[in-house]
Amino acid sequence: MKTVNKFLLALPCALAVLVGCGQNSNLNQTPMLGGFEATFDAGSKTAYGQLNTQGVIAESSVTFGTATFTDTTDTTTNTRYLKAIYPVTNNTANTISNLTLYAFNRSSANLGGTGMRTLTNFVGTTSSTDSAQAIKPTHGMTNSSTLTSGQEDFQAFQSSELSSIKTTAVSNGVMSNSDTVLEYGYVARYCTANCSSANPTWSRSIPAGQTGRVTIAYKLPNASVNTSYKFTATFVLSTESTTRVTRSVEETTTNAAARATLFGATQVMLIGSDTETTTGAIRLSNLQTSTTPNYLISPFTITLQYNSAISSTDLAIYKPMFEYAANKWQEIITADISNFNATIDPTSICGGNTSSGFSGVSSVDDVLIFVNITAIDGVSGTLAVAGPCGTRGSGTNAGLPVVGVMKLDSSDFGNNTQSRDTILHEMGHVLGIGTIWGNKGVTTANTSDSSCDADPRYTGTQGVVEWATFGGTGNVPLERLYGVGTCEGHWREINFETEIMSGIYDANSKLSRLTIASLKDIGYGVNFAYADAYTPTTFSTTSQTLHTQANEHDQNKIGEILLTNPPQLR
Repeated sequence: MKTVNKFLLALPCALAVLVGCGQNSNLNQTPMLGGFEATFDAGSKTAYGQLNTQGVIAESSVTFGTATFTDTTDTTTNTRYLKAIYPVTNNTANTISNLTLYAFNRSSANLGGTGMRTLTNFVGTTSSTDSAQAIKPTHGMTNSSTLTSGQEDFQAFQSSELSSIKTTAVSNGVMSNSDTVLEYGYVARYCTANCSSANPTWSRSIPAGQTGRVTIAYKLPNASVNTSYKFTATFVLSTESTTRVTRSVEETTTNAAARATLFGATQVMLIGSDTETTTGAIRLSNLQTSTTPNYLISPFTITLQYNSAISSTDLAIYKPMFEYAANKWQEIITADISNFNATIDPTSICGGNTSSGFSGVSSVDDVLIFVNITAIDGVSGTLAVAGPCGTRGSGTNAGLPVVGVMKLDSSDFGNNTQSRDTILHEMGHVLGIGTIWGNKGVTTANTSDSSCDADPRYTGTQGVVEWATFGGTGNVPLERLYGVGTCEGHWREINFETEIMSGIYDANSKLSRLTIASLKDIGYGVNFAYADAYTPTTFSTTSQTLHTQANEHDQNKIGEILLTNPPQLR
């Protein structure tokens, strides 16, 4: 048995050829090659020098060489992209087709039902289930919109296919009965022509004695000190008879179809609920990436409807910002909530703020937001206003918003970070942050009157825990100044000057664990791994004065709350 490093899964028998072990009858007549582990170490380049990954295959039929590792960050989305390209050599006398690494959860070792174990974070301590579940499989990428040619090896599987893989793996001692094969993996490729050019020709078959390669790639939030930098991914190594490709959530169906033609694939796995199709398409509405369950695409959905009066110029600038904000909140909110199956008429809801330019809908999954860009109060002053217009009246998710509105001041907005942060902030209000705290009983403030309490506090259990973790005492201080619409519905500016849900805009705004904790307190399922690294400005709650242009930063109310304690819809 050849040991490449200490991360080794023992195999039950020696393999002289590809099918020398594990010839159990199953869906694809799958020969079992054994277990494979890939360790990603993406620590600080300063602290750790050259980044590298290590993997091991314990038999001679297939060997994996030293991986080429890449770690990049998309600062626009604050997402980290990791990828390791492993050389894979076929040492048998036969061609190996569709050599596949099936991710699996080892119940005795892996975190949160995922395919990850031995997870450590940036400060070198054991990381959490949230961090493991935030690591998502993808094709080789360096940013949120660009796939790297020749590195699109991510593969999705139908859940019905996986039982045969597990049966064979268990019978060969690679997995135990309590382990679970997950719905994704990676498939090796081999260059057949023009290998040194920008456009090589690829095949999914590695000839005898030849070396192909496989790209194992992940994306994860580059958000906090708890962002994972080292983890080991566990796989079952096998082959399958079906040649297929997978369209990732970052690419078009056209791209995937072209790749299918390149490989001679008979199936194209399409992940998502869109209506696009292509020859050989198999639709997967989502992909389960852990046993808990946890999904590649958040099951929580925010639908944006833009006012018809918004100019095409403004829409081109701001629509990507709204989509960024929606994606960010959808990453954070990981659990689905009940659909609202009744008609929403914009002319009779949201206090007249949606009386024209919008269309009615017959149902909502999960939150509908009416968006408008219009005049509010001129330059500076209030940047935007937002809030939920109605909440669910019954059921498990009673009290959570169904529909809301966001109004942005056309005089204040531009193609800049302030606009993007303001949109993210306002969408948080629509989801209930600061707007349904009174209904949910997580504030000391009288949110139904027209004045600001002297010392309002947030009392939600998770929020208080996070405040204490920061170093605060008692309940969390809420804003007490700046007038109705800002006070009581935001974190207190003196304490949380740079927090995204404070009431005054700051250029270095961060979305902290405190804000995510508030979402959990009001009834959402969340993942804290998407929080930014954050430290409160001060823990004093008594010395606050109004900000002015002359002191710390421009006095821009990032977002007044339009509607507080919205009515229930039934």
